[in-house]
Amino acid sequence: MLISNLARSLISMLVGLLPESARKKAHRARTARPVMPNHRAELNYLGDLLVVVEQCRRAGHEVASGLRVHWDESLPAADARRTADSVAAVPPGLHTLLTQAARRFGGIELTARRLAKLAAQRTFGAVDETLAENIRRAVGVDISSYLGSDKAITEAMATAARANVDLIKSIPSQYLDEIREATTKAFAAGERWETVAKKIAHIDEMTVNRAKLIARDQTSKMNAAFNEVRQTSVGIEEYDWSGAMDKRERPSHRALEGTRHKWSSPPSVDGENVHPGQAVNCRCAPIPVLKLDATEESQAA
Repeated sequence: MLISNLARSLISMLVGLLPESARKKAHRARTARPVMPNHRAELNYLGDLLVVVEQCRRAGHEVASGLRVHWDESLPAADARRTADSVAAVPPGLHTLLTQAARRFGGIELTARRLAKLAAQRTFGAVDETLAENIRRAVGVDISSYLGSDKAITEAMATAARANVDLIKSIPSQYLDEIREATTKAFAAGERWETVAKKIAHIDEMTVNRAKLIARDQTSKMNAAFNEVRQTSVGIEEYDWSGAMDKRERPSHRALEGTRHKWSSPPSVDGENVHPGQAVNCRCAPIPVLKLDATEESQAA
């Protein structure tokens, strides 16, 4: 309870130490800028994921090279392709080639843990840095030295890391599954190797796009989760909903523009209780509401 009270009074206490003119300016401000997803953290995460994607591409091209040697002469005859058995036909050597490719990723668990932890650390660091700067600009106090860690923060980072470990591990497994499916269907359909090569190139492109989606979506989700735990840790209990306000924004999100909410009670959006940035592809953000004196604290209670 003592820690909670200290957190609630932190910003108001620091504002109280300012000169009178600065205090008056702070009381007029009341809100700070929202902490948006950090583009640098997203790009760093994407760069890490693209290393995994490149390993996938190399593995896939090794599979392709092995299949290409005997592909055309191994194609079933036109009449045989119409039979049930030929539809289920598998390109010669595919199983062995995929097994060998999968061995490239024997250490993916450790790699995924390292990259997920790093992504969480970068994003949380960006949240702390930006929140401190936005509050400094809004009310003239520096809270950066008070941004320590606690159980809630540790748990939030661990939860985010676990979710990203699974996503990172899924990149090579999904890639090889798609290679298996594409080559098997192409073989059964009697497609020439040139067509198969184009399909493999398309899988490469889709995997790059999936890495981009993971980096963008997960950076946004981590930013939202870390905003909640960090803001509440320094006594910010409410926020104003701020949306993208463009044609791509969902009507349900636009309807919340400017509304005030408690971190302890997320609003219902499209059937789920979420804060800004937590829904899939949500580009909204929370604008911190700053309570700067004891009167406001008692009224909020």
